[in-house]
Parts: sequence; C-alpha cells; structure tokens
Amino acid sequence: VILPTALVDFGFLPSIGLYVGLENVGAPHNTMRFHVATGGSEWLSATALDRYSWDGGAGTIAARAEFSRRPDYLFVGVGPDVTQATRARYGLQRAEASVSLSRRFAEVSGFTFSAGARGMSYREGDCCGDPALDTQIANGSLEIPAGYPAAYSVVFQHTELMLDSRAPRPASASGGFLRLHGGTATDPRHGNTWIGYGAMGGLAVDLTGHQGTVTLATHVDIVGPVPGIV
Repeated sequence: VILPTALVDFGFLPSIGLYVGLENVGAPHNTMRFHVATGGSEWLSATALDRYSWDGGAGTIAARAEFSRRPDYLFVGVGPDVTQATRARYGLQRAEASVSLSRRFAEVSGFTFSAGARGMSYREGDCCGDPALDTQIANGSLEIPAGYPAAYSVVFQHTELMLDSRAPRPASASGGFLRLHGGTATDPRHGNTWIGYGAMGGLAVDLTGHQGTVTLATHVDIVGPVPGIV
C-alpha cells in the first residue's frame, strides 16, 4: 500500500507526506510501515515500524524508530499571567527508537512492555506571524521557561497491564475495565531517574446492545524523581 498524506491544522504549518505499508516481509505475519512528511526544510518527520505477530495476532513484537523536527510549537506562557503578549513559537527536534512486546489474553485483556531511548533538543521557532520564543526572551518580553533550552536524552521502559471484562465487537460493550501502568526514565548524562505510574478504571453500559455506551471512569497518574538518585 502506498498513499499520499496531508496534514492541515489551524494555527500550525501544513505538511505533505507519503505512507508505505508492506505485508509478510521476509516471513508470514511480519508487517512494515513507513511514513515520511515535510512542511519545509525545518519541518521534517520520518517513522519506521517493523511488527511481527503470532497466535492469530494475540502476540506481537515490534521495533520502531522516529525522527521529527518542527518549528511551530506554541508557547502561551506560564501561570495565571497568560495573554496574547506571551504567545510565541519554538522549535523541537526529537529522535526515538524503541522495542515492544505485547500479549493479549482472555479476549481484550493483555499487557505491553516497551523500552527504548529518546533525545530532544530545542530549535528556533517560526510560524504564523508569531514571534519566536528566543526573540521574546532576548528582548526581555518573557522570562526563560524552566528547563528551556536545555537538550536532554533518556533511556526508558514502560509496562501496561489491561484487564477488561468486555468482549470484542460486535458483542455488547457493557463491562468493567482496569488499566495499570508504570515505568522509569533515566538521563544517563546527569544520572537522574524519574518514575511514573498510574491507573484507570471504570464501567461501561451498552444502552443499545450495538456499541451505544455510557462510560464512567476515573484516572490517576503520578510522576516523580526516584529518591536518592535525583
């Protein structure tokens, strides 16, 4: 499959690209996906995914690589003093590589484990007639936001467990669900480590028997430094 792509989002730069999907590459049930896009020399994006599945798709292992560079991210200010005068643009470059293992059991329940490395750095912003964040900082209109413009890189791992009593479509969508997740990210350059974990649980009632549902859910996430490391 080869398809052209286009993205238009109000207040951001448009882009065009190309998507390529390949099936059974080198072995049955091994798929590869590629996507490249550009909105100019400072707007670049490339993603590659190789995914192998077995047991009717219940198990998958995947490798993913991604690079993106955009100059049109929007900064609107910090705290309660946000106005049009604090509006500015900044650029961001991001590179990430990861591997993941997923296993589905008992209908739609399952788990996913992923690990990889990510690097991010800030760049000059430019979009839509808004001033660049660097310019606003240099002329004293804005204070330097916390963490800006320091680049960073991390290695990370993340695990998610999904428990769901609902059956796959087209069965009724009534049932309960619970999702637990946790992971760490470590900056090897500075030796800092953060941990994040959380949960989401809820109940769904299919009012029509055909996926017309009302859902009540609660969600909590906690992120913080690892004591004694940061």
